[in-house]
Amino acid sequence: RGAQGVQLADRSMIGARCVVANVDPRLLFLKLVDETVLDADFLRRIRGYKCGSATFRMNVALSELPDFNCLPGRHLQPHHQSGIIIAPSLAYMEQAYFDARTHGCSRAPIIEMLIPSTVDSTLAPPGKHVASLFCQHFAYDLPKGLDWDEIKEPAADNVLDTVTSLAPTFNGAVMGRKILSP
Repeated sequence: RGAQGVQLADRSMIGARCVVANVDPRLLFLKLVDETVLDADFLRRIRGYKCGSATFRMNVALSELPDFNCLPGRHLQPHHQSGIIIAPSLAYMEQAYFDARTHGCSRAPIIEMLIPSTVDSTLAPPGKHVASLFCQHFAYDLPKGLDWDEIKEPAADNVLDTVTSLAPTFNGAVMGRKILSP
């Protein structure tokens, strides 16, 4: 049968031929879907499902576009209007994962940067920009008694430093930031 819609908190229904959920599978099947409609074996397996990484996200206000070493220039270019991914090799990505498992945060995180103000000029004042940084690998639960309230600022600094290593003017262009830790 499958999902036929979504029931809202006020008990009203929105019917749909397809339902998409952008959440962790445990949250979806253990909190949002009624357990009675799930197969017992599937339910047992989803209870044992482990997610190895969380996302650290940061939104920044920029005084100018990033000037990348590999594609120089602070003027609008096609790469500014695309997803910019900082993950130069499989070894880099693997190390990011192992760092998160060991330290809670990657010392060289995988970063996907989007600059939506390059495609919608209403998002920032003229000549200014906004960027979203989606960063992997970070742990939900930190080791050694660490707390996200304690380490989110240093983790954010590390993310900005990682981008700045490839776009030297980036750190200086950040006018403000909003940190969303796991």
